[in-house]
Amino acid sequence: MFETRNGEKLLETDPAVMPPDGHVVFIGRIASL
Repeated sequence: MFETRNGEKLLETDPAVMPPDGHVVFIGRIASL
């Protein structure tokens, strides 16, 4: 439960880095880390 909540919170906390293809960018960022 916490993991899902954290993921959702991260997406909401990173709206600036959420362009039309924010999902791809977000996934790429996680992969880079």
